[in-house]
Amino acid sequence: MSAKPMTITRLSLYNLRGKPFRSGSLMAVVLILAFALFGGSVLSASLKNGLSALEGRLGADIAAVPLGYENSYQGIILSGEPVKFYFDKSIEQKIKKVDGVEKVTSQFYLSTLSADCCSVPVQIIGIDPNTDFVTKPWIAEVYHNELKDGQMIIGSDILPKKDNTLTFFNQKFTIVAKLEKTATGMDNSVFVNVSTVKSLAESAKQRGLGTNAEVQEADLENSISSVLIKTKKGIDLDTVATNIRRSVDGVSLVKSKNLFESFSNNLDIINSFVGIFSLALWILAALVLTLLFSVTINNRKKEFSVLRILGATRRKLAGAVLTESLILSITGSVVGILLSAIVIFPFSTLIGEQLGLPFLLPGVDDTLGYLLIAFLLAVVAGPLSAIYSAVKISRTETYVTLREGE
Repeated sequence: MSAKPMTITRLSLYNLRGKPFRSGSLMAVVLILAFALFGGSVLSASLKNGLSALEGRLGADIAAVPLGYENSYQGIILSGEPVKFYFDKSIEQKIKKVDGVEKVTSQFYLSTLSADCCSVPVQIIGIDPNTDFVTKPWIAEVYHNELKDGQMIIGSDILPKKDNTLTFFNQKFTIVAKLEKTATGMDNSVFVNVSTVKSLAESAKQRGLGTNAEVQEADLENSISSVLIKTKKGIDLDTVATNIRRSVDGVSLVKSKNLFESFSNNLDIINSFVGIFSLALWILAALVLTLLFSVTINNRKKEFSVLRILGATRRKLAGAVLTESLILSITGSVVGILLSAIVIFPFSTLIGEQLGLPFLLPGVDDTLGYLLIAFLLAVVAGPLSAIYSAVKISRTETYVTLREGE
């Protein structure tokens, strides 16, 4: 049986298998680089997507809530944290008359302490179909009819029963649509019309089911939780806010612009850090690989001398060094990207919670693009770092190399 020819690839594989620790050390550098490049790209894209989703869901320029509840309102928007707070319905009309206000709509909030669909409390948001301009545009993406009494539209993270219903406070409701993922509090919320939510709150109040002091003490028929405000074009937002404060007592104002800009600034900081860190890591990895290849080549001088004596050309030796670096880079890149995906994709919700920012994973096409870029950048680092060593070993005379390797 004839022996297989010793090609550059086969020679490189034999060398890598013969020194597993050396090969593993070189591969680990590329692995870390690929992990950081792919993970950083997906992280930045997810935060950008989350911020865009948040901007699209805000709708109103200003939100008016009971005095002292601005943080609770932000909790609804960002995380869907169940809350309930109320003030008099007449405030809506007072705000509507303020100079600079174009239109207003009210919402009514009710939270459940337990439900057969969820392991955590659920935020129920009652909207006024006659005046709503905030939720209607993005609800229309999944449901084109009027939201009737007893019907619900659920966020993407709410799990319905098999018969496509939910039960709250011993009342069953039909689910007519499910919203797309947004990485905001809307994913953990349920939307009904204001008539349904007030009927539900009244029923819960009478039965004493999962209601707190705010619900028990509120005049539900004449209460609302927030007034969402659209200002007239060309009028300064701060001026309108000042007019509202002067005209209406007992309210706190949350400006969507301030909320969005706060997260936008945080995102810019994170993106800058990821970019600088990725560049620095690539340069560091290239330097480390260059050093490691140089050291390993010096330790292998005798090996290369023997190969030269056996007939291997200088070009073949240089090719073997570059092929080894390419194999290590490809393997390290694949493993690094795979590990990064295992960390990011299953735990995206937890990552978003820890960062305190909306976190919406990119689509398949974008993800594949980030994967390809990270793979190429990581793979090219190995051969580039090995060029110096490959050129050096190809230019050294066999006798000198053999003497230095003794």
